[in-house]
Amino acid sequence: KDKDDKVVGNAIRTIGHVSYFVYTPEFLSNEGGSASDDLKLYGSLLSNLTGKVHGVLCDATGETSRELTWKQRNSAKKHAWGAATTIGMLLGHSHLLSHFDDSLVESALLQFFRCIQLHAFINEKVFAAAVNALAALPASLWQYISTTNSNVTACGLAAFFNFLESPQRKAASSYQANVERLAKSFILIANKRDFCQMFLLRESLPFSIDFLYQWLISCDVQSSTLEQVVDAVTSQEVEHVIDVSDIQIFLSRTAQHNQLVQQLVQQDESMQSVTSDDEDEL
Repeated sequence: KDKDDKVVGNAIRTIGHVSYFVYTPEFLSNEGGSASDDLKLYGSLLSNLTGKVHGVLCDATGETSRELTWKQRNSAKKHAWGAATTIGMLLGHSHLLSHFDDSLVESALLQFFRCIQLHAFINEKVFAAAVNALAALPASLWQYISTTNSNVTACGLAAFFNFLESPQRKAASSYQANVERLAKSFILIANKRDFCQMFLLRESLPFSIDFLYQWLISCDVQSSTLEQVVDAVTSQEVEHVIDVSDIQIFLSRTAQHNQLVQQLVQQDESMQSVTSDDEDEL
């Protein structure tokens, strides 16, 4: 049994490395049935590896009643740790994703977000592998996700803000920088629908409106992004999950921020005008 567990663990780690030799950018241009077979294998591997992570998360939350021994649980954690790393490698081949059902990729990413949500209850190596895998994914993957009709962006943002505001985050502070970078990347591709879905997820992934606002301002997000968040906050779709007082505070602070930005722009234009006049006199 121990030997089998080690073989499985080694196989999981090897899959990711071998994939770089198989799923090259030129892979899809190969003729014949081999490419089709390898694509099926890719989908099967991604699904099975996602199941490894899902199983450990279910064990942590008690969602399933798998009667595992301590040794079996330990092996499951090791396999999930390796699976998270390998999933990241497989998803890195973003040129393949359009050939699969979006639910396959969505399922894998949602397990990563759950690892962040449950970071205080799962093995730290599994959590670290999930965060590191997400942080290493190419921008092309997130751009692809933004074109799909999925809730990946919303779920990711809710999980990130829940983690960043959580008091338990201090125990995992070494991963904060990666999570913040991920949140910034997701903010750039999010739209009003994503923000609405994010607010609806606050019941299971709580974060305060005040924290969200302060974070957006500290990151100096574009005014267009802030406007989409405002549109979402004031949407009828989320009015039952956000207090009126929070909405008023958000709108008031946003108006003040926009006014300040406008004043700074006018001051800058005025300074440029004075400089230009001085140069003309010379």
